[in-house]
Amino acid sequence: MRVRAIFVNSVLERAVEWRFAGLAIAVLALVLSLAFVLLVYPSITDPYDAVLDPDRYGPLGFGIWKNGTLAQYPDPEPSVLRGPVYPVFMAACLAVTNGVWPGSVQVGQSLLFAATTLLVFWIAQTLWNRRVAIAAQLACAFHPLLLWYTSRIWIETVLTFLFTALIAAITYFTLRPTPGRAVLPGCTLGVAALAKSVFVPFVVILPLVLVATRLSRPRAAVCAGLAAALWILP
Repeated sequence: MRVRAIFVNSVLERAVEWRFAGLAIAVLALVLSLAFVLLVYPSITDPYDAVLDPDRYGPLGFGIWKNGTLAQYPDPEPSVLRGPVYPVFMAACLAVTNGVWPGSVQVGQSLLFAATTLLVFWIAQTLWNRRVAIAAQLACAFHPLLLWYTSRIWIETVLTFLFTALIAAITYFTLRPTPGRAVLPGCTLGVAALAKSVFVPFVVILPLVLVATRLSRPRAAVCAGLAAALWILP
């Protein structure tokens, strides 16, 4: 155990000195995710009954791509059972690849996963130090559950990215809490709420918490809530 700890500390120390360590770990996360998507997931689909799209988000993505409507393709009737963000993400993946399914969405989710690790790196480096940031990013890159989500048509990869982006936006805002900077966490929260309704209460909770913890003045905190509400309102 002591030898292992010495080895880990040595690796971390070298990584801390490397300027592009965060980017390299993000690329590693992308490679690991793609390897799981392309090599591991196809081999366990049947033995473990891993249904690709249990929540039927796929037809919504095709509905937006084919008909420009949030509807269960080929049905043209609009649906209100799901938020639009994940279907729009899938439609964008389909549009870029001219309908490659499900590979386009799996690759897109792998890219979001890699981006999530970069956000984790930035948050940890801002709040603590570069050593902690590298350790946190590595833990994220090798997290088995996060890798598992990238292979299936589940909203979790997008939600994980949006939640991490929201924390990053709040962190950036609290470094200099001005009304202008409040727009970033507000807009991020608005997009997250359109992905999953569980985020909607935070349109009110976030400004209250920012003021209660003295991380922001009331005017700037209210701007964050208003920015989120304006995203959701349409």
